[in-house]
Amino acid sequence: MRANYLWWAAGILSGVLLLGLILYVISYQVLDDRRTEGIQESIDFLEEEAGDIQITDSFSFTGNIPVHILYTSSGEEEKVYYINKNEKAIVDTMDTENQVSEETVTESWRANCGSCTFSGIQPAYKNEQPLWEITFTDGEGRYGLSYYHAETGEQYQRFAFKKNE
Repeated sequence: MRANYLWWAAGILSGVLLLGLILYVISYQVLDDRRTEGIQESIDFLEEEAGDIQITDSFSFTGNIPVHILYTSSGEEEKVYYINKNEKAIVDTMDTENQVSEETVTESWRANCGSCTFSGIQPAYKNEQPLWEITFTDGEGRYGLSYYHAETGEQYQRFAFKKNE
């Protein structure tokens, strides 16, 4: 009789774990869809506006306006387009040769934050300015964001969030 309880317990535990896994996968898909929502429409819009271009990379950023950041190439010309996600309008462009590289910005950030742990870097757009956004954890374990001008590489803004205890 005791063995039946073990089989029931194992079956229920397996069911709960399977249900948890299914919910995790569904949640991940929903969040990923929201993160990349509208990028294809922005790509289609840009191809209509700019003509014969090839999209080499795309990012989504929500600052004071939600933008899609599209890296393009057309022959020998490479540009970055900042497209207002809601209005489907080009809000800014920049030649990639005028953009400070990720490596240069990361090195500058490391020099300013020696005790920090680097998490990632991506292009950003805040207050009508092309920027780089660096995410990190500081020496006190707080999550932080640091913004650098995309054209000059100078620090623009820095945030560190309170650590919940």
